Amino acid sequence: MRHADFRVRKDARDGTPLFDQDATFCAQPGRAGGGGVTLASYNIAGHHVRHFAEAVHIAVPGGSHAFDAAASYDQDVTWAVASPWAP
Repeated sequence: MRHADFRVRKDARDGTPLFDQDATFCAQPGRAGGGGVTLASYNIAGHHVRHFAEAVHIAVPGGSHAFDAAASYDQDVTWAVASPWAP
């Protein structure tokens, strides 16, 4: 998983430093609380993994793209972490 043109996608690793940076996301406490996690882009400061309009982007609140919309930003960048073996 890496970002390119602000879209998160699954690409085969190409061995470049840029790919490695694009594929690095730093876990932070969830912006919406509740025990979730927010994933911050390693190489684009202030951008977080966000689901928006049935796609996944790296976004910044209030930025210039539609997926940067401030409405529900904290909820959209907070991901629940659960064990795949949980009942």
